[in-house]
Parts: sequence; structure tokens; C-alpha cells
Amino acid sequence: MLKMVLPELICGAPGLVQIQLELILRIVISYDFEEYSATLVTKIMELLSSKDGKKVYGGLICVYSVIKTKEEFKEEFLGKILPLLIGLFESYREEYLLSAFNVSIVRNICRILWKSVKEDVHYHMMDPQCFSKWNENLLFILHQSTKEFKSSSEVTPYWSTCIYISKIFKVFMKN
Repeated sequence: MLKMVLPELICGAPGLVQIQLELILRIVISYDFEEYSATLVTKIMELLSSKDGKKVYGGLICVYSVIKTKEEFKEEFLGKILPLLIGLFESYREEYLLSAFNVSIVRNICRILWKSVKEDVHYHMMDPQCFSKWNENLLFILHQSTKEFKSSSEVTPYWSTCIYISKIFKVFMKN
């Protein structure tokens, strides 16, 4: 069955095909989520735990697809995924400036975090230790990106990461 291998297909697909597979995943999630959710969550957690950057990137695309498509499942899903995302963020933040791929992984983590706190801060985020880790990591990335802005006069991939971070901080400050 195609839906069982969609997360792996997303990982290895080139740009446009990856976008099309993500759209297929969103359709599957919207119509068949109840019976597919346990398998999907397990596969996503495996991808996010991988040392292979392409698998991590594909896993992040899948996470975003779930929280974008299934708002009612977001709380339960994020409770399982947030600890992995914090760990990923911490591991990729040190290598943030080393490659465009690392920037895209950090940007996707920020995009997921923004989508998850956009309407309301997730209750797992209200834990002081978790909140502190996110703030520390976000500030670190913001600082690194600012250094990059100073050395470049053109719009860089760091801009969208900083935009997500500023939106996240705006929500954090409201709460």
C-alpha cells in the first residue's frame, strides 16, 4: 500500500516530486487518519531519530503535514514529537551555518513550531524546562542568522528562519 511507504518516499524524492508526495500525504491524512495514525507516527519518529539528514528532512515534512491537516490531533501528536524536535534543533543548531541543508532543517523545525503555537501555545511548551530550551535554541539561531545578515547584502535563506522565530517570540510574549 502506497500510504505505508509515503514517509520514506518523501525522504528520497527530488524537490517537485517531494511536494507532490506531501500533497498526497495530506490527502491520505484527511481521509484515512484514524487507521493510519499509529503507523504514521511510528514512521515519523523513526525518520526524526535517524542520523541521515534526508530522512530527518522528510520526517519534518511529514510532521508539518500532520499538524497542518489534523488540527484536532495536534495536541496529542506534538506531545510525542516535541521532545524529538528539541533534540534535533539542538543537534542542528551547532552546524547551522555550515550548509544550506542545515538551514532548511532548522527553518522547517521553526515552521513546525510556529504552526503549533500560532493559535495557542501547546501545553507541553508551557513546561518551564521545555520553554527555556526552545528559547535558548531560538535565540542562538537568531544570533547566528544576524551574523550572517551582516556579511551579506542580499536576501538569504536565513531570513525566513528569522521571520518564523520572530513570530514564535511574538506568541510567546503574549502568553
